[in-house]
Amino acid sequence: MFDQALEYREKGLSVLPLIHQGKLPPRGVTWVEQQDALPTIELVESRFKGHPGCNIGCITGRGSRVVVIDADSKDAIEWVESVFPPTPITVGTGSTEKRHYYYKYPAIKDNSRIVSNSGVIHKDVDVRGDGGLVVLPPSVHKSGRCYQWVISDGFDFDFNCLPELPVELVIIEGERERGEGTSKSSGTSIVGNIGLQCSWLDHCRVDAATLPEPEWFAMLSIVGRCVNGEQVCHGLSKPYPKYTEVETDKKIKHALESGPATCRSISRWHDDCFECKNLGRGKNFSPIILGEEDLLLERVEVLTPDNITDEIQGEELPLSDYIINPSGLISEGMEALGGISQYAYPVVMTHIARALAGKITLCGVWPSLFCIKIGGTSTGKTMIDTKICNTVSPRISNFYGPTDFSSGPGLFRGVMENPSGMICMDEITYLFRRFDVHDPITSGKISALLEISTKAGQEIHKAYGDGKKTIRISMPCVNLLGNATPNIFDDFRPVDFETGLIQRFDFFSYDGEIPYECDGQRKKGKGMLDFIKKLKRIMGLKPEHSTELLEALGIPTELELTPQAEEIRASFSRKIIDRGNQYNKEDKPGFTGICSRMYTSALKYCMIHHVSGCIDKGSGDIFGFVGAESLLYGIHVAELLGEWKIKVLPTKIYEGDFHKDCEVFKGAILSAIRAGKKPTGKVLANRKSRLKELRPHEWQAIIRALTARKEIIVDESGKSTIYNLVK
Repeated sequence: MFDQALEYREKGLSVLPLIHQGKLPPRGVTWVEQQDALPTIELVESRFKGHPGCNIGCITGRGSRVVVIDADSKDAIEWVESVFPPTPITVGTGSTEKRHYYYKYPAIKDNSRIVSNSGVIHKDVDVRGDGGLVVLPPSVHKSGRCYQWVISDGFDFDFNCLPELPVELVIIEGERERGEGTSKSSGTSIVGNIGLQCSWLDHCRVDAATLPEPEWFAMLSIVGRCVNGEQVCHGLSKPYPKYTEVETDKKIKHALESGPATCRSISRWHDDCFECKNLGRGKNFSPIILGEEDLLLERVEVLTPDNITDEIQGEELPLSDYIINPSGLISEGMEALGGISQYAYPVVMTHIARALAGKITLCGVWPSLFCIKIGGTSTGKTMIDTKICNTVSPRISNFYGPTDFSSGPGLFRGVMENPSGMICMDEITYLFRRFDVHDPITSGKISALLEISTKAGQEIHKAYGDGKKTIRISMPCVNLLGNATPNIFDDFRPVDFETGLIQRFDFFSYDGEIPYECDGQRKKGKGMLDFIKKLKRIMGLKPEHSTELLEALGIPTELELTPQAEEIRASFSRKIIDRGNQYNKEDKPGFTGICSRMYTSALKYCMIHHVSGCIDKGSGDIFGFVGAESLLYGIHVAELLGEWKIKVLPTKIYEGDFHKDCEVFKGAILSAIRAGKKPTGKVLANRKSRLKELRPHEWQAIIRALTARKEIIVDESGKSTIYNLVK
């Protein structure tokens, strides 16, 4: 394919290799750098000669100066050919009901781009604009047939001579160059973003020819306020038999004189609105809000510590419907398990993660979760585990790993036997119980758990004097699910914030009453069986480019983010770094660690959400691109879990040994005052010997805690710092 690829490059197309009979590039081949410029001849040669037998792909948009309209059904072909101008170059994709239509990239400003999307302008039509990717002939379709050019008679196969894409029929981010007959963009909303989330707007597009005037007017009031709104309004109105440009301009002007139609008013015509979560976001909420150009990026910024902690009102972890019911396999599992959400959710997520173990990674992160359910005795923690374990074990072999271990080496050997096995521990509290004397057994268990968590996907090698006892684990991906009572808080220590013990676990705390008969636990078993069948299906999936060698080596597929999702990831990463730096300035290294873990945690929950949606849709393409919605979901879950640790755990841990040290500190102040001495640090240490044993960071932690509780006042006005009790 190299010679053919080189010829396409000479014709001005930005080419790259795709996997054989596939539509995605081989692992390690990216195209971000080729979106605005052609690849060098050297790059084309190295890539194509390095992947013999590959397909050929073209990166659409500004770099290749082409936009491709992809019609995926007979109805879509008829629609495209009736709405878009004729083009002399099309591609047959191996089916008579699928076709690619090539157009010249339009004259728009340098800071604008043609939005690539699926099913926005028509349910079976994809727009391959900037950042899009199409397959070029003579590539081989998965059906075994070859892609073929269909060139009009007399045309010279010159992409520069193609008809220009009509900008009013697609979505443009930014503003097109104004000239005769063009109108100014209005607003910052993107119609495509609305269409992806609002079924009513999709109905307006599909049924444009018969749309009643009230709905048409409501559509104009929304779309007219979007980027390139007037052009899009005309494009959506043209199918109407009595359409005229003059009359439509008048209607647009009139529609913009009042506010945009609201979801509540639209629901009078569209029954699907009553199943949409946006209907409950206030009587003045309008679909136009869904179309903000930077909506998805803004949603990352919305997840600030203040907003998240507002949800956290007590010891219980608040799980919103957005988290526990995002649709897909996650919702299916939650429905099958029933019961308390704080118990069911970590069970569902760890089981999906276990099914994914060793199959996919994202940004180098493996889907390995360490979750602990915390709640009172007899509240249903064990029952919900038993329900799913008894269903999984007979149907999927080697799904679970050890249920307990006597030592650190014991755990390593258990993982060596099953590197992807899931650890389920009915009572995990004792694992963190430490006494004043050194306990090498407990310390060894904790150390082993932390190493297995940290080295997911790496190599663990433990050498012993007896060579037969050497431990070697290749690419472990362990998920852990444990149960604990609130007494676990007494066994944590402030130093655990800094060592990573608290950072690596996700806590799901329930602070409610014992439910009657564990409400929801006695549901019929069909839903659980369906859930387990899909877990088994995930475990059997293989990527298209999989080889026997890759399978033998156990190398997972590294997923890629869509361009929009990559922007969100970069934004979230910067946010995490900024917050971590702030915690360092405030001398809170433990909080810095928790904050940094939010990044990897977000990617883990993102992968689970991505796979949950793919399996639910029946496509099974878990190895495809990860979208923005999945990443946003992962970020939301990670931020909630992290902020709960930062807000709740310190107050709980202070009730243990740390609380005793705080009381000793206050007692030392009182003792110094009664002795007529200034309560400086040196005096306090002399009054209470326990304070001499504290390390500097432990001393500072006590001062921060007592100051925050408003139990002491710190006076630094003199040569020595003085600590006084608040009366």
